Amino acid sequence: MKKLVLIAAAFILMLPSAFAQKGLHAGLKVTPITTWMFNKDFSDAGDELDYKTTFGYMFGATVNYHFTDGFGLGADFLYSSQGQNFKSFGEDGAELKVKYLKIPILLHFNTNSEEVVYFQGNFGPQFGVLLSGEVQDPNNLIGDVDVKDELESLNIGLVLGFGLGFNVHENFKINAGLRFDGALTSATDSKGIFGTEKTTNVTGGVELGFIYVLPVR
Repeated sequence: MKKLVLIAAAFILMLPSAFAQKGLHAGLKVTPITTWMFNKDFSDAGDELDYKTTFGYMFGATVNYHFTDGFGLGADFLYSSQGQNFKSFGEDGAELKVKYLKIPILLHFNTNSEEVVYFQGNFGPQFGVLLSGEVQDPNNLIGDVDVKDELESLNIGLVLGFGLGFNVHENFKINAGLRFDGALTSATDSKGIFGTEKTTNVTGGVELGFIYVLPVR
């Protein structure tokens, strides 16, 4: 009897799982990013204000509803730490640090959700609500300066993400892929200390998502 039970259990474990995609998806996302703030005045400053590769991060919650196995619509709620670091005549210079609550409204799509590994992607508009802005001086010559009032409170842009989905369990998935966002509106106030030129936020990174699916039968 014991052998029969063991054989039956092994047989059940070998059966293919019914991976559902249609239904409510909810989970967490984390994304290490490279971040840039492009501004013509910054670029024209030459050696006095050279761009320096800047890193940041995003994390938060995601929720979407898949109307079919292949398409869904939802939103993310992400805390984003980003900005732009500079070099001045070859030395470390000022660091512009900004924090946003990013709310992208995304159309989700994927290939056959019954596969253990499948292609998935998303795109849509994004609304970035400014939480804080600060210029930091790594040389401690001027200290840290609050510049939130010099930044626009809302930054609107677009998001594109694509990669692979992994069916770990019948109702649990892991997504891994590339995520890019770019702003359509300026991050800085045209009447402020950053000048009249538009400042464009751009980020890119590797996104990991841990998703639970509440399927619709």
